[in-house]
Amino acid sequence: MVNIINNLVKKIYNYLLIYFNIYNQLNLLIRLQNLNKRLNKVVVNKNYKKLQAELIYKKICKLYDIAKKQNICTPEISYSFNSSALLMADEKNWKLSRKKIIKDQNNLKDKEELELRDLSIIEPSHIVCTLGHSLNLDSLIKSIRLNLSSKQRLILPVSKYFQKKIVNRCLLKYWEKYIDIIYDEKQSNFYLKKLNSLRVWDNVSIPCGKENAIQYHSDSVYIQKKWEEKNYSPLLSLTQEHKERGFKNLEKIGISKNDWFVILHVRSNNTKKDNLEILNPDLHDYYPAMKEITKNGGWVIRIGDKTMEKLDPMDNVYDYAHSNLKSDWMDIFLMGSAKFMLGTSSGPSVVSHIFGVPIVMTNFSSLTSIYLGKKDIILLSKFFDLKTNQNLPYRKVAKLPYSWAYNKKWLKNHFNISTSFNSSSEIKIATSEMIQKLKNKKPSNINEDYEIQKKFKKIFKESENFIGLTDLEIQCNISKNFYLTNENLFT
Repeated sequence: MVNIINNLVKKIYNYLLIYFNIYNQLNLLIRLQNLNKRLNKVVVNKNYKKLQAELIYKKICKLYDIAKKQNICTPEISYSFNSSALLMADEKNWKLSRKKIIKDQNNLKDKEELELRDLSIIEPSHIVCTLGHSLNLDSLIKSIRLNLSSKQRLILPVSKYFQKKIVNRCLLKYWEKYIDIIYDEKQSNFYLKKLNSLRVWDNVSIPCGKENAIQYHSDSVYIQKKWEEKNYSPLLSLTQEHKERGFKNLEKIGISKNDWFVILHVRSNNTKKDNLEILNPDLHDYYPAMKEITKNGGWVIRIGDKTMEKLDPMDNVYDYAHSNLKSDWMDIFLMGSAKFMLGTSSGPSVVSHIFGVPIVMTNFSSLTSIYLGKKDIILLSKFFDLKTNQNLPYRKVAKLPYSWAYNKKWLKNHFNISTSFNSSSEIKIATSEMIQKLKNKKPSNINEDYEIQKKFKKIFKESENFIGLTDLEIQCNISKNFYLTNENLFT
């Protein structure tokens, strides 16, 4: 009760400071966050009002300048401003604020007590509440093991509040080998209080040695490349217990240990609040690919949750998302043991990637975030200029700010550009390419395939796709069929 009253008093106090234009770190952060929410509603809206967005952003820039001039700018304040810069496609301020986050966080850590400076605290909501941020954690641990980052003890404080929000306890258990997960309430609250000074901003940047990147996806690709050059195995691998229990469950639906299966995850709009329709294709476009898998002797296991559209009945296809076999550990078993994954950009694809499972990634639009590796095949979204009624070349849209492309409304409102989903034929043929690749069947024309991949990677490298790492190339392969049928977009 005392804590509730104290928090209420603090809130009232800070809102009074806001009302009377008195600035401190907390009320500046509250102001920026509130303005950022308003800006998001205006920018990601079918009835976009450009002038209104510009006026809100002008207020945000003014407050951010006050924070810097009064020397009360924290990494959290810079991060809030960074989100606003992204919303306004302001590349310059986006880059500058990310650099400031890293610099200011390092300064805060240097001021901490000496015995605490080898600690790095992970923001719990990233790992506890999502699957996708596992990519950041995987890369951070590898960075330390490759000596690209200073030796440090990674701590994940999971207080009772966060324990209620854990999306997959089994995955969290797998990370215990590499990080200290603190469940004790007293200890976790101690570390949460130290989060401001000892936080690792893995959702901004991950140390890459002498290289200086400001985008964690770029860092992840660089770190994974160095990891594979050492011939190291994935950090995470399934336990023997999970393998035995998992295959026992599969036997119940007719899949034996000698059979192979592919997991399918097609992201869908499950809530009214989901503004990422750019990531949500039509499930039926994947049916021909599923039949291609079963035709070649494999099974398809569709993962997800019960809010998703049900699959039509098909031979050797199992809708696990709507089954009574579903559990957190079975999710991880499927993501970690499939022959390959077929899907869209989502948390499950990240988990499969971390376990070393090859991926056929479809409908990829945020071109600055291509984290995939050498085992993987990618299908890109196509970008359509609504003014000229023509598809845009990837040489253009692979550059910032277009390459952020995280939202259809954002893309249309700023640039009058739309995106289109991959056709069922493109998805089917890319799936076939992966099946042939895993059978170790070489392409019918090796030289042609080599030239295709070379041109694809060159375009993205010249577009500085990996922000801050100009010499780094995309590691995954483009679907050969997709390239050839859209060759005019790769000029």
